[in-house]
Amino acid sequence: MFNMNKMMQQAQELQKEFENITIKGSAGAEAVTVTLNGKGALININIDTSLFEKHEKDIIEDLIVAAHAQAKKELDAAMQEQMKNLTGGFNFPKDIV
Repeated sequence: MFNMNKMMQQAQELQKEFENITIKGSAGAEAVTVTLNGKGALININIDTSLFEKHEKDIIEDLIVAAHAQAKKELDAAMQEQMKNLTGGFNFPKDIV
């Protein structure tokens, strides 16, 4: 029997678990790496010093954005997979997860 309250409770527990994970994304052959927490907040940026030597400000900015986008995509995929496992294969829209 389907129990929506139990499933919602499990989803909330899953969200709490995700608060403690970190996901990394990189760009430019890992010249820029960012780390997001489970809520998608940017918590760390690592920039290879060789980029500073070239004075490539625009490239660095673009790589940070690209690395963040990749990490966010990984985080979203991980959350969707966990929700899929929780719901027995039913995919909820992203805005519900």
